[in-house]
Amino acid sequence: MRQILSLDVGNSRLKLAFFQGEHIQFRMEAETKQFKSLKSRQAFAASLVSELKARSLQVEKIILSSVVPEIAHPVANMIERTFKKRVLTVSTELNLPFEHRYKTPHTLGADRLALVAYAVKRFPKVAVIAVDFGTAITYDVVTSKKIYLGGVILSGFGVSLSALHARTAQLPEVRFSSQTKLVGESTVECLERGAYWGAVAQTEGLIARFKSFLKTHHSEKSIKVIATGGDAPLIAEQLKFDELNEDAVLRGAAHLAELN
Repeated sequence: MRQILSLDVGNSRLKLAFFQGEHIQFRMEAETKQFKSLKSRQAFAASLVSELKARSLQVEKIILSSVVPEIAHPVANMIERTFKKRVLTVSTELNLPFEHRYKTPHTLGADRLALVAYAVKRFPKVAVIAVDFGTAITYDVVTSKKIYLGGVILSGFGVSLSALHARTAQLPEVRFSSQTKLVGESTVECLERGAYWGAVAQTEGLIARFKSFLKTHHSEKSIKVIATGGDAPLIAEQLKFDELNEDAVLRGAAHLAELN
């Protein structure tokens, strides 16, 4: 079994998982902004080394998926110095387990590539819609023939709420959260419930449209939906996904490491 260290540097969180084959031996994560500090990067590397030693694990391959270059580069350098191994970076230059028809491959986010890699591994014989509910929300679509078609990018639910607060004079800032009731009886409740039920309706509507597109234009009969990202569990309270997996991007990156 290959022993792979997989890192995902997102806009909000840096996540790490150590894989032995398909099994995750341990996970670590922290706020991405912390890694602007050399001291924080050094402390993180020391904690990682300690975890590996405690579990008698050896790193064979390291791969990094990132959408934050100014954090990813110093983190990769630190990891390379610590383990004396090259860090593989997720990009379209890698050997991918799918064909892509993206017009600007150099702009295709590493997290999206890793997620699609996981999607085609997890459901190899059907079309897949993979949704990442993060700071930005991405929908990515791949056919049963493993052709990646592209997708859409939207503002994350929390980002939209922050923007509403910033661009209005009297609306308070609230956090995106699960709601059981539809109708708000105060301004705060109206914001909270509007954000949540609007997010549910948006998700349901986009998935339905993507499924219709795949059936009409690509003759797909079976379509699976994978959800990941911090807000995915909140949406999953109302909508049923074929798979809800918080580690989908990390797993996809580890799969790319195996192929490269």
